[in-house]
Amino acid sequence: MDVIVLGGGLMGTASAYFLARRGAQVTLIERNRIGSGATVASFGNIRRTGRHLSQLPLAQRSLRLWGEVEKMLGRDLEFRATGHIRLIFDEGGLADMRAYAEAARPWGLELEELGPREIRARFPGLGPEAIAASLSPHDGSGNPRLIAPAFAEAARRLGAAIVEDARVEQIQRTGSG
Repeated sequence: MDVIVLGGGLMGTASAYFLARRGAQVTLIERNRIGSGATVASFGNIRRTGRHLSQLPLAQRSLRLWGEVEKMLGRDLEFRATGHIRLIFDEGGLADMRAYAEAARPWGLELEELGPREIRARFPGLGPEAIAASLSPHDGSGNPRLIAPAFAEAARRLGAAIVEDARVEQIQRTGSG
């Protein structure tokens, strides 16, 4: 065994998958069931907008991977690029939104600015208080109940050992590592 991954949520199962894909001998240990923790409690948002600029390269890569996830893992994880909208309610927020959009553009994030009429036309269920919005049309969501089990199964197909219902109580360093 080369690597032990602790935790069977999205991060742990994806780590196990990508390590196994690179030829590492991986064992993933989950104290409950795969995908039963924080991952499944999320909304499954895959968004770049609103992230700190230093996070945008990773967020861009993540979005590209979500676009390939069905082919990569062999099942539909219900990723849909439905867009992500951020509503603006005052002039200070509008200035911040525009500054963010300008700063994010070199990182590959193109935000569409919507005025009040465009907001109401495209999203009639939203309240009338918003003076503007930014729309990132390529962001979206995936089904958080499907992602960790799909990565775990794909890692297993690549030879990773997936151990559920096993609590790690102690980690010790030995002479060999």
